[in-house]
Amino acid sequence: MIQLKQFLRAVHAIIQYYVINTWNRGPDASILVLRDITIPGALQCNAHFFEWVKTNHPEAYKLFKFGAIGYYQPSLNNIQLVLQWIPDNYPLSRPKLFRKSQVIDDRCLKEGVSITNAVSKVANAGKFESSVLIGKAGFRVPRMIKIQPIKSYADIVAEIGGQFIVRDNNSHGPRSHYVLVKNENDFVTIDWSKMAKPIAIEFIDTKSNDGYYRKYRYFLVGSNGVTRHLIVSNHWFVHAQNRIRSEEILQEEIEVISQLENPFHEQLNVARLALELDYVAFDYSIDIKGNLIIWEANVFPWIWDTFNNNPYYNYQLPTVYRLYEVMLKYYLKKAGIPQLAS
Repeated sequence: MIQLKQFLRAVHAIIQYYVINTWNRGPDASILVLRDITIPGALQCNAHFFEWVKTNHPEAYKLFKFGAIGYYQPSLNNIQLVLQWIPDNYPLSRPKLFRKSQVIDDRCLKEGVSITNAVSKVANAGKFESSVLIGKAGFRVPRMIKIQPIKSYADIVAEIGGQFIVRDNNSHGPRSHYVLVKNENDFVTIDWSKMAKPIAIEFIDTKSNDGYYRKYRYFLVGSNGVTRHLIVSNHWFVHAQNRIRSEEILQEEIEVISQLENPFHEQLNVARLALELDYVAFDYSIDIKGNLIIWEANVFPWIWDTFNNNPYYNYQLPTVYRLYEVMLKYYLKKAGIPQLAS
């Protein structure tokens, strides 16, 4: 069964490889986008952005060329910018392909080709790693400790407090395994087999006066930023799947994402610089005193996921398109084509 799954995965990757390499190989291409096609959904991730570029900036779309990481060393002839879209856990989850990505970055450096989010820096956005770097920069982040080999409950409480969350440092999203530990019994019943690199995270209660939890996502592309969304939930583990869909909350989110200036822009940009990243999305909350709490950084975020195709989410399209404009201008400037970036 395992061999069959591996075979089918390989066939799937090969098919995607040929699809991606026949997708827009125009002679004017100067921006190379590389993705790991062995990651499920890699081709769909942010394909919405390229659809938008093709429709609204067809001349700029001709400049993009697409390729796959690992199957070959791409030609850099006429290429001015390379974008390697890989997640922060890439060094641990796919070490062989990660090393090939590093080779591409090294070639770009030698040949004078621009890059965004140097491969050597993407791991800075890991949960534990980013908490250290952002915390050193002076921001409030949850205290985190690595607990492999497994530490005792008493040792963890002594370091980060009475309630904490245990989850995998390598995982993202609502499908990742996590446990809120309120007492020792919660701790001893954890299924450690579901976490390759477990970490303990300080539980910070950010419940608002109305009893809801709020989490914001802010994209930074260079020094420019756009608020992607606000999610309001009655659960402390806030994700789109458990958002509250009342008219009042909807209007609150629209008001937030319609603002052209985020009140925490300067702080979050400093946090970006602390991670040494060009492009990053921060998830954060505001405590009851109005203080910023940065939860985590994302270097491979889905901007428009498949569930967003539900017409309910059409209200988010203006902020998404605004983000796409910022991204496109940034990429074109990095590629030395400012005349199309205006």
